[in-house]
Amino acid sequence: MVASLHRGAAAVAAGGVLAALALALAPIAAHADAITYADEGNVWVASPDGSVRKQLTTNATSDLKYSGPSQADNGKIAVIFGKLNRGASQLQVLSSSGRLEKTGLLQLSTCGAFGQFPTAFGYTRIDPAGKVIAYDYVCTNTQVGGGTNTYVALTSANQPGGFVGAEPLQATGIWRPNWLPTTAPGGAAPDMIVTSQGMTTLDKLSWITPLESRTVFASNPEANTYISSGSVSRTGNVLAYAWNEADDSKSIYVARLSGPFESGVTGTAECRLVNSRESLNPSVSPDGTRVAWSDEGGTKVADVRIPEGAGNQCGGSTRVISASGGDPVFSAAAAPTKSGGSSGLSVKGPSKATRAQIGRGLSFSTKCAQKCTVKATMNAGGRTLARGSRMLKKKGTATLKLRAKLGRAFALVTVKISSGGKSATLTIRVSG
Repeated sequence: MVASLHRGAAAVAAGGVLAALALALAPIAAHADAITYADEGNVWVASPDGSVRKQLTTNATSDLKYSGPSQADNGKIAVIFGKLNRGASQLQVLSSSGRLEKTGLLQLSTCGAFGQFPTAFGYTRIDPAGKVIAYDYVCTNTQVGGGTNTYVALTSANQPGGFVGAEPLQATGIWRPNWLPTTAPGGAAPDMIVTSQGMTTLDKLSWITPLESRTVFASNPEANTYISSGSVSRTGNVLAYAWNEADDSKSIYVARLSGPFESGVTGTAECRLVNSRESLNPSVSPDGTRVAWSDEGGTKVADVRIPEGAGNQCGGSTRVISASGGDPVFSAAAAPTKSGGSSGLSVKGPSKATRAQIGRGLSFSTKCAQKCTVKATMNAGGRTLARGSRMLKKKGTATLKLRAKLGRAFALVTVKISSGGKSATLTIRVSG
């Protein structure tokens, strides 16, 4: 055991190291991220701060609804359509505009010869490259000693319901999958963060045959507390997880990690984002600066600032995206904008930079039609690295320069520029 987080209720646990797996930060396109979610049975997408929303489907009915949408970086959307029991649901792939591109039967194993009533949880995760789709379900085996098991399964995004390789890929005793920022040799699916069926650990699942699952983050045996899901940023060092408290309330905690989500990682700081009756399925933005989730108040997103230490409340503001939405998921797909143009400022700045260039300073500019004050912040891994401001007394171009010392753990930074009630966020890929 290493240093614990979450008031001692959860700790990072040592486990076996997965062999033959090279970890690398996944590439992220230089545009604003998107949030995909379901609302009243249809698929919606929102800008990363939740200020712009766009409905993508309109054909949901009281009996046939869309559940658990997720989006790849190229804009493809995976979603379940229909009822969630076996034989009654379709696994669909939609375009970024909501047009149906691929469809297939949602495959739910019957858990052996005595398996009955397999039911999907209504939850999909398409990988960032848009090639494979993960989903989870539960099945009961009525044979003596058979019991009930949860499963995570993998299918092809090009042929939903079909095999990814030569045979079905599914893992038993886990659920709530989310992709990790890893690459696997031979074109295999990336690793995942999953929750154990007993809701006591967050595990790292490798899809390399044979399947391997290793505990990374484990709860202490505190009565009536459980981990229900987890999400890791593309930077690899910000973890958000849902926690059932002893009083049966639900919390979401956000932790800054010492490195990628694997055996031996430690938590360097942690805060509680929200506590409510239902705080479900947090999703961390690719750069680790925002978290989206759903609770009894609907679908929400918050800017997250993680104070040093543990037991603190997270800083940052919260926006309700939709009072009736659920299960929001971040991706690095292009965010929706308001009809007729940009949803914020027009800003010029780099989309990629080396650590040395960031240390010397990066320049950003925006035009003002009249007297204005322009402010800028640079963020990475849930932390503010630099701030700047510039005031113009008349019409002109405001240029700001931000510099920061950036550690090796960060693969990208975001810069938010704001002026006159409008804002723009640039995502910068880091190298060197």
